[in-house]
This record gives sequence, C-alpha cells and structure tokens, in this order.
Amino acid sequence: MSLQIKPGANLRLVNIDLNERIVQILKKLIDYKIEDFQRKEGIKNFRSKKNREKKKELLDKDTVNIFEFFYWYRIKSNYRDLEFLDKDISDRQFNDFYKNYFELTSKFYTALKYLINDLSKKRLNKEIL
Repeated sequence: MSLQIKPGANLRLVNIDLNERIVQILKKLIDYKIEDFQRKEGIKNFRSKKNREKKKELLDKDTVNIFEFFYWYRIKSNYRDLEFLDKDISDRQFNDFYKNYFELTSKFYTALKYLINDLSKKRLNKEIL
C-alpha cells in the first residue's frame, strides 16, 4: 500500500506505465480484501484502535497477487457493485471491456497451461489441460 502512483495515472489511455498500472490493480485488490474483511468481521469503520489493529494485522499477515484479480472480478460482477448497469455505457465500450477481459484470461491460461501440465505429469502422471 505504500507504493505511490502519479496523480491522474488511472485516467491515462495512452502512454500507460505498465508497472504503475500493475501497482494500481494490486492496490485495488487490497481494497477489495479489506472491504471483504470488514464485511465478514462486521466492522463498520477503522476509527477505533481495536479495528485499526485488526486491519494492520490483516495487512501484515496477508498477501495479494495479480491472480486474485479474476476472483475479485467475479465476486464484484456477480454479486456486488452492479451500479455500472445504470450508467450510460455504449455497446462498444461494453464489448471492448469483455473482449479485453477475455484476452487477459486467455493469456493467463496460455502462460500457465504448460506449468500446470508439467506439475500434473510429475504428480499425477498425466496432463490435465
């Protein structure tokens, strides 16, 4: 959470710094994790010392990685934060978003397929993908 991002970086459509974008995504994943923790623990806010300590403990012991993006996206798109449906989003923007999401998912699959099958051969003596 201590990594800094330049003001307005999340609004850039061209000349995107990919490292900065990854930091933005990771920070958002941490936000989702904190929101989920609050919901599960019934914490309204982190104003009290006790709740701040709980949050600090969560951040100290827990980790986040880019793979969580797929989990949190599914949770948010299926169960929460559907207010985007009330927005005036063009069909093209909607299509472009899901096309990009599909491409990202496909690239993760391609990148990990070999590794998963290699591990599967070693442990199960067969490929699974």
